[in-house]
Amino acid sequence: ENLRSSVSTFSNVHYPDLVAACDYVITKPGYGILSEAVYAETPVLYTDRGKFPEVPYLLKALQEEIPSAYLSNEELFSFRFDSAVARVKSWKGNPSPVFKRDGREDVKHAVGVFLKLI
Repeated sequence: ENLRSSVSTFSNVHYPDLVAACDYVITKPGYGILSEAVYAETPVLYTDRGKFPEVPYLLKALQEEIPSAYLSNEELFSFRFDSAVARVKSWKGNPSPVFKRDGREDVKHAVGVFLKLI
């Protein structure tokens, strides 16, 4: 089966909407994509990023707090995602309560602070 023929590409799509519409995000770890995936509650399949100072912290979050699984470059480039998908489905981490926050409380606090200033 030629999996590459089943890959779709899109233009002019709002990035956060695309992340929310996906079953999984396949990416290298980065603050932006992980933030969007957490907000959208979309599991992450991640591959190597390289030697950047933030990598250990991002990997720790992926392993402990974000439903995720490692995907080797070999698996990525040969479109073999089954093993990583199975691992993310059986992920046993413990999501941080920070990831379950309700933004209404943040807005309420910000408005309260603003009103005290005027």
